[in-house]
Amino acid sequence: LKPFLFNARDRRNRPALRCLSLALAWAHTFGTCEVHEVTFTGVGMTCEGCSGAIAKTLGKIEGVREVECNIQKETVKVTYDDRVQPQGMYDKLAVWAKNAQKDLGPMP
Repeated sequence: LKPFLFNARDRRNRPALRCLSLALAWAHTFGTCEVHEVTFTGVGMTCEGCSGAIAKTLGKIEGVREVECNIQKETVKVTYDDRVQPQGMYDKLAVWAKNAQKDLGPMP
């Protein structure tokens, strides 16, 4: 058997390289990372604007998959993978809380 090699400088191989690159990125994102959950409590959200800002802020972090805000319970549940740590998310929430002059509970 001959090894399967690409010449990256050959324009004819670029679509195949793009597909290979996307396949590897997909496998890393969905196939090999463990999924975790963390719930931050005591988040001083008072309206949909607050919860939207939190969801947008945390959603920008690479590795965050889902953000669920509950205004009544003042909780934020985040589903994430191995590329992010809860401390990094908590630090982002702390910046939001300081700028919005809201409360934030302790790190879980």
